Amino acid sequence: TVLSNNLSIVNAIPTMITSTILPTTAYRNESLRGYCNATDADSTNLYYYYKWFLNNALNTSGSVGPYTQATQINVANITNTSLAVGQNWTLECKADDLTSNSTAMNSSVKFINTLTPEKVNLKNPTNGNTTIHPRQPLFEWYATNATSRYEINITSSSGCGNNYYQNVTAPTLNFTPTSELCLQTESTTRYDWKVRACSIDTCGTWSNQWNFSIEPYVAITLNTATVSFGTIGLNEQKNTTSDNPAPFSLQNDGNVQADLVNVSSSQSLWISQPLNSEYFQMKARASTETYSFNNATSLMNFVNVTGANTSLIRALNYSDNNDSAYVDIKVLVPGDEPPGAKQTSILFSWEQTP
Repeated sequence: TVLSNNLSIVNAIPTMITSTILPTTAYRNESLRGYCNATDADSTNLYYYYKWFLNNALNTSGSVGPYTQATQINVANITNTSLAVGQNWTLECKADDLTSNSTAMNSSVKFINTLTPEKVNLKNPTNGNTTIHPRQPLFEWYATNATSRYEINITSSSGCGNNYYQNVTAPTLNFTPTSELCLQTESTTRYDWKVRACSIDTCGTWSNQWNFSIEPYVAITLNTATVSFGTIGLNEQKNTTSDNPAPFSLQNDGNVQADLVNVSSSQSLWISQPLNSEYFQMKARASTETYSFNNATSLMNFVNVTGANTSLIRALNYSDNNDSAYVDIKVLVPGDEPPGAKQTSILFSWEQTP
C-alpha cells in the first residue's frame, strides 16, 4: 500500500505447524527428543522458543535458531537419566521471525512407560535331557529386548545340593554354576530351570520351565598308552617308578569316582615264564596330582600281572585338579629267555565307585 509517497510493509506472523516429542512410545532407556516446525509467509528464517513441562510444571526452556522455515527442527532433548516411570512430559514451541512471534503450540502429553522385557526362550540344556555329563553344565538362552540383566532359577527336585541357584543374576546370555550339581542317581535328582529378563524398571515373566538330569558317566583317558623298556639283558630288572620309561598315565574325564577293577593280560610277556610271576608285575602310584585316589584300598606295591581280574585303583577322582594316576610296570628278564622283541597288551576296565 502506497500513501503519500510512503511505502508500508506488513510482516507476516509465523505459524506453528507441529510441536512433537519422539520416540512415539517413551521409556527410560531412551532420551526424549523435542521438535518444532513453523512456516512464515515471508520465507524468512525462524527462531524457536521452547519450554519443557514435567507434570505440568516448567522444567527447562531456551531458544535456538535461525533455521529455514517449514523445516522440523530438533530444538532440545531430555536425557534418559532425567526420566522416571509415570512422568508426563509436554513440549511448547513458539516461532519468531525477529519481528513477531507465533502462537505457542503444545505437543501431546508424552507418558513414560514401564519398560518390560519380553519372555525369554531357553536354549541349553534342552528340555527333558537325561544325558548331561558335566556337573557344572552351561545354561544358555536367547536375547530379549530392553534387557539389562537376566535372572536364572535352578531347582533340584530332591533338594540335593540345597538349591543354591535361586534367582541368580546373570549379566550375559549364559550361566555356569560355581558348585557341582547332583547326579540323577543321587536321590533321583531332576533339575528344573527357568530364566527371566529384567530391564532398568522391572522384570518380565519367567520363561517356560525346562528340566534335565545329569547322567553318571565313567570316561577314562589313557594319556600314556605304551611302556617301552628298550634292550634288557638276562636276569636284568627294570621298572617305571623313576619315570624312565614313563608309566601308564590314566585320567578320569567322567563325572563320578571310578575304580580300576580289572587289570589283566591275555598273554605273558615272556616265552620262558607264564603270567602271575615275579617276571611281570604292576602297581598303582600317585601322579603329580596328589590325593587323586584312595591309596589305602589301592595296590601301591608291585603285584603279579595275571590273566584274571585284578582291582588296582580305588576311587579315582574326577575333579580336574586331581583326576590322574599312574600304573607302574616292573619287568625281570628270565635267565633262560630266548632273545628277541617282547611285547604284550594289558586290559584296563573301569566302573563307577560304589
